[in-house]
Amino acid sequence: MTKHAIFSKMARTIAVFALAMVFSAFMSGDDNNAQRFKNAALNLDKTSHTLVDEFDYWPRCGIRITGSHLASLISLEELQQMLPCPLYISGPHHDGQWDLENEDDFGHYNPKAIQYLADLAKKVVADKRFVETSKPLVDQYLYDKMLIMMVLHDALYDEGLPSRMYMDASVEETRNEILNELVENKGFCHEVSCIFRGNVYIDVDSWTMNGSEEHFLYFWARRWKDGTIDQFYKALSTVFKAYHPEYQYRFEDFYRESEEPIVDEEEYEGDWWPIYNPIWHALLQEHAKLGENDDVLDYGEDADSYYEEYSTPDGIDIAFPGTEHGYYHAFKCFPLENGTMKVYEYVAWVLGEAQDEKPTFEPSFSFNSYLYDHGTMTPMPLEPEIAKCVANVSLYRYSPVWFTKNGIMAEDCQTEFVWNGEKMVKK
Repeated sequence: MTKHAIFSKMARTIAVFALAMVFSAFMSGDDNNAQRFKNAALNLDKTSHTLVDEFDYWPRCGIRITGSHLASLISLEELQQMLPCPLYISGPHHDGQWDLENEDDFGHYNPKAIQYLADLAKKVVADKRFVETSKPLVDQYLYDKMLIMMVLHDALYDEGLPSRMYMDASVEETRNEILNELVENKGFCHEVSCIFRGNVYIDVDSWTMNGSEEHFLYFWARRWKDGTIDQFYKALSTVFKAYHPEYQYRFEDFYRESEEPIVDEEEYEGDWWPIYNPIWHALLQEHAKLGENDDVLDYGEDADSYYEEYSTPDGIDIAFPGTEHGYYHAFKCFPLENGTMKVYEYVAWVLGEAQDEKPTFEPSFSFNSYLYDHGTMTPMPLEPEIAKCVANVSLYRYSPVWFTKNGIMAEDCQTEFVWNGEKMVKK
């Protein structure tokens, strides 16, 4: 054998060995990443809220708060390090940080990165022992979100879609119009008049008590726009079926005719309102039981318009400051694990700036708590520390109490109360 042949054979051997080493290293990294996700799933009960400027609805929440909590287990920066390619191909997210306030753009996922994560998810849930071990936590913290996403996706791809909307439009044309409108609204449209809510009568929120259906709908619209909707759905289906192979949902489980009222009230024929609108009406019904002609709470026919104009992600927040008086009415909802909600409400009618004439009303302030369960509002006693604090507030120019991101603040006693998952506690 010539010297050249020997070196050539040696070079091929080294090359094959090097490729084997690279492949082995990749597989080892792949295994490590799978184990990292398994560890995260087994710690779903130990997450923390990483988006400090966002209200925390975990675990009954949408994509944003879910991502916030999951990021405490695997950060965006760490996730990027796992991937063989960039997670995003464009968008405002950079340096391992989300830019969630950008109203002009959103993150466009890299299809290669999503395919890698989909393959990784398939590998993770192929471990039946891990699925069995992690199922209680996955069901408690992620089941409702996976189900909502699957139902909404399948509703968009349902062959009967055009028959509920435009008879002369194809399924694809109808779906594209829905998704394009959602994308154009940039995920900030909470109006019930959007095409999907107006024509596709799937009400997942009431079934799961999650309250974030629209957030997941916007997620699918954006994935449709960046071309990863099929990959995400396939990965989602793989994971969901691994944990619930026996479950076959029907659209009838989530279907409601638009004419059916959401609340049991003859004069109110609600169409597609977020969960807080039924709570708003339940609160007004509760106040009406007092039998008093209270001008402050006598909204009459304007109740719906007030809700539309002053509703926030937390609830309705009305404030009418004037030269002679200021009027405040707000409520905030906190989901409980059993699917009900604890609702806190304050109403204040306070003196304004005018000093020339004696006011024709007496300042008043009330702070109340309720349990909301399927359209019924049951008055609940306030936590003793809150009751003591708000009993000593003074009224003059502004509401003495306001809602914070995860609780309430009482100005006069300089005390903040925060929600611990079951009740308000002093911070």
